[in-house]
Amino acid sequence: MTGVLLATAALPAVGDSDSGPRLSFDVNEGPNLNSFLREGPVAAHLLLRAGLDPRVLVAFPAGNSGVGLWFSHGAEPVSWALQGRPQPLTTQDARGRPLYGMTLEAIATGAELRFKQAVLSSVRVLRDYQALGTFPAEVAARPTTHGSTITWARDRLDGAAGYRLSIEVIHGALHADRVTAGRDGKIDLKITALSGEVPLTPLWGAHLLNERAQPDAAARNVLTFLSYQEKFLAGSWRFNTYFGRDTLMSVRLLMPVLAPEAVEAGLGAVLTLSASPPTPRSTATRATRVISSKLRSSLRSRNR
Repeated sequence: MTGVLLATAALPAVGDSDSGPRLSFDVNEGPNLNSFLREGPVAAHLLLRAGLDPRVLVAFPAGNSGVGLWFSHGAEPVSWALQGRPQPLTTQDARGRPLYGMTLEAIATGAELRFKQAVLSSVRVLRDYQALGTFPAEVAARPTTHGSTITWARDRLDGAAGYRLSIEVIHGALHADRVTAGRDGKIDLKITALSGEVPLTPLWGAHLLNERAQPDAAARNVLTFLSYQEKFLAGSWRFNTYFGRDTLMSVRLLMPVLAPEAVEAGLGAVLTLSASPPTPRSTATRATRVISSKLRSSLRSRNR
């Protein structure tokens, strides 16, 4: 994520669990307000986009999935502000299956927010919609309205627990196609974003870095959010997945300060991918295996 290390505002950890202490920090980049949260089974990245083309998006490292709501181009720019910190949420869908995500309150300053499109799918689909304005018809979700709350929800295409995005209007008025501000020109929204993807296993603290790592809180926050036993993320929100050779090169560069558990996790994820049947990218897979073999040799030498 470009520029993320310079703009990070770190917040104190709150509470402990088997998955480590709460991780909660913000990154402000131009018109984008980014808020990251990881606690227990929840890992989520909130993006609030200000300006003439506002949007709300929450990406989940689990399943490289996310939910987003795009608003129509407006005549006046919209600004966003968080009210308190986003909170983790674990609940169930209508069939009793677990959903994991976050809930938060945000204030938008502007006359109205007119709904353009909600997309609930993989990050790749959300990314394509942002760039091209299109998405597969089979992942479309129709909204339902109850009182002051509008919700988009759907199962995954394979029938597994899917996604839910709810917007409750606390201040302002909800209409069929938009939300209008109160007399003070503000819209107060309670936003809940959820995914049914199986949670990842986070790496943190001494499980991720050794005593030689620098005490840079901003850099540690970002690296921690991107690090899991199953994969190291390429970036967030657009790439909540990993690339084999990039992972190996990153592990090699960071090896002097990585904990052995983190090195093994990075190598293990790539080896799992490399063990898959050959694809048209088999040349890249062979290169990955060569790099991985050298890294394993380096790790063995370091641990002697």
